Amino acid sequence: MFHRRNWRVETTSEGRRLHESLGRVFDVIEAACGEVPLEP
Repeated sequence: MFHRRNWRVETTSEGRRLHESLGRVFDVIEAACGEVPLEP
C-alpha cells in the first residue's frame, strides 16, 4: 500500500483507494454522530 522513496512514503493506487473509501466512511460516521443527542 506504500512505496518508500528516499525518506518519503508515497501511497500506491490501492492505498489511495483505501484512503478515499475510509474518508467517506468516516464522514458518514461523523454525520451520524452529529444526529445523536448527547443528553441523558
